Amino acid sequence: MLPPFEFTDRGLIPDPALNIFLLITSVIAYTIAGEKMPWLSLHIVFPLILTASWGFDILFKKIRKINMRDKWMKFLFYLGLVFTSVLLLLQLMGSTPPFLSQSQQDLQATYRFLFLVLVEIVFLVLIIKSRKHPLRKTAPSFIAVSFFFLFTFLTVRTSYQAAFINFDTAKEFLVYAHAAEGPKMVLEQVEEISKRTTNGLDIKVAYDNHGLYPFWWYLRHYPNKIVYLENPTRSLEEAPMIIAGQDKYAKLEPIVRDNYYFYEYIRLWWPMQDYWNLNWEKVSTALSSKNMRQALFNIWLERDYSLYAQEKNNQNLTIETWLPSEKMRLYIRKDIAAEMWQLVNDGTFQQSVSTDPYLEKMVSTIPDGFIGQVGSASGELNSPRGIDIGPDGLIYVADSRNHRIQVFSKNGSLENVWGTYANVLEEDAPGGTFNEPWDVAVANDGFVYVADTFNHRIQKFDRNGQFIRMWGVFAQGQDTESFWGPRGIDVDQNGNVLVTDTGNKRVVVFDSDLNYLTQFGGSGFEAGQFDEPVGITVDIDNRVVVADTWNRRVQIFEVDTTGTIYTPVTSFDIDGWFGQGIDNKPYLTTDEEGRIYISDPESGRILVFDKTGTYIKGFQDLNTTEDLISYPFGLAVDADGKLWFGDALSNIVSYIDDAGE
Repeated sequence: MLPPFEFTDRGLIPDPALNIFLLITSVIAYTIAGEKMPWLSLHIVFPLILTASWGFDILFKKIRKINMRDKWMKFLFYLGLVFTSVLLLLQLMGSTPPFLSQSQQDLQATYRFLFLVLVEIVFLVLIIKSRKHPLRKTAPSFIAVSFFFLFTFLTVRTSYQAAFINFDTAKEFLVYAHAAEGPKMVLEQVEEISKRTTNGLDIKVAYDNHGLYPFWWYLRHYPNKIVYLENPTRSLEEAPMIIAGQDKYAKLEPIVRDNYYFYEYIRLWWPMQDYWNLNWEKVSTALSSKNMRQALFNIWLERDYSLYAQEKNNQNLTIETWLPSEKMRLYIRKDIAAEMWQLVNDGTFQQSVSTDPYLEKMVSTIPDGFIGQVGSASGELNSPRGIDIGPDGLIYVADSRNHRIQVFSKNGSLENVWGTYANVLEEDAPGGTFNEPWDVAVANDGFVYVADTFNHRIQKFDRNGQFIRMWGVFAQGQDTESFWGPRGIDVDQNGNVLVTDTGNKRVVVFDSDLNYLTQFGGSGFEAGQFDEPVGITVDIDNRVVVADTWNRRVQIFEVDTTGTIYTPVTSFDIDGWFGQGIDNKPYLTTDEEGRIYISDPESGRILVFDKTGTYIKGFQDLNTTEDLISYPFGLAVDADGKLWFGDALSNIVSYIDDAGE
């Protein structure tokens, strides 16, 4: 084995073997671990720097030994040769190669190419004329040093851009999760309004868990600040200003609807993440396209995303529209805004959402009974979400954060329980283990199907909870085995299993043995397309009803006689489901009259529509605890007409008698 260091006449120089070993093992380790954080590049770059230093020490020694008076002049010739060669290569590989046509743009590209060729020839002639040593002895060293200086310039330039130009934007890949300007702009408004209305910092301003950083520090001198974290209550009406993350919009809607204006900002953003789920096919496709090669080069050199956005048809790569990002709002109470004339007259504020169209027929309803209590012991629940009523009348519950399925009788006695935790992305996760199952469906023959959400798969069990089969792997795309956070599941009258593959924005259909049959959907707003499909149910007429969450609508599909083609026949909008947080995941069910029951979790209510989408009534105030909003998720109607729902905040399964009347 080589020693890690060797002595030379210039001192202690690190041996490259150790550094190359560190480089290779770092790349392998972080590839296996799946780590992509920018700061981890240090472990790859540092041994590269040491190895390069070792190599260039040898290189400069060779150049010093060349006895030439004009070697620095010759170096400049080689530097010009390398630089023009790189420019020629980039033009040939980019989106404007020469000799395409006689259009003005293509002629300009051709003239530029010919000019570079001429310059290249000039440098070659100068090098040949000035040679005093064989080219084979001097050229490699001079070319290597030229590349060294070229990349040194690029390194300095990139460092300057990262530190002084793109330091505060998501365009810079050296920044990962990065606060945008929104929090600073909010603080400026809070401070100005407070000083003008209280002559100091005594105003009441509330912020949630998404505002904990940085507002726990920004507002440290505000004695009347209110920290409401996850659970807003109506006491927030006392606060003239409310700071809210994107996942709180819907939760705050009953409080701010008529009394507040709001400004919206970007709170946090991440770099473009199109590198996720890369494979050799995607890489080769990108590199075979001249426009895509040019687009990638523009991003690398200039952090210019315009051509890439055009090629990928992505409208979310400007600072104003950037995704992935999180938004935030500053709500300002109208009576306070009226005191600040510029807020009323500058035209930049937004009115909060219009009057609730469901309010007139909304009924305050305390559940008639419930099952369970918070805990992890058998019979206790932790964030129950999807539920279903079996043919035997038993209630099957996806006990999500206990990572199991529990079965209860209608009187609340525990009949069965199965499942333990395992994360398929970190360890072996055999059948019967779960990672937050979000829904469960029971077929007429008693078989049980579970949406094992964050293991990204579907599992089948017999009526006793014995594992039979599972299907799915974590992947983005339309492959038959690809799943990304499936959240809804139901069984139709023919025994086929329908699954909302939420992250892949589609519905996948299997037969009763989990053999793939077909799929429908896709990303978009057109009829038949989805944006975050969650709840799914099959009605009395065998129509498929889907909660198209972020499109804020319910879509209804009919299937043809082959059982493979699903056609959208109607849809209706939902004035709700505003947030895009983890809890804005609505479910639905139908009864024997065709009525459609829909949960609106973040607003703490259940809405009822007829089969045509006409609103009938709604249920709110579904929790007996004062000021606490329940989180209804999964819904099911039993043979007696009771509407059962999983309440993920109270950690119980509740029911309402005669909900359809």
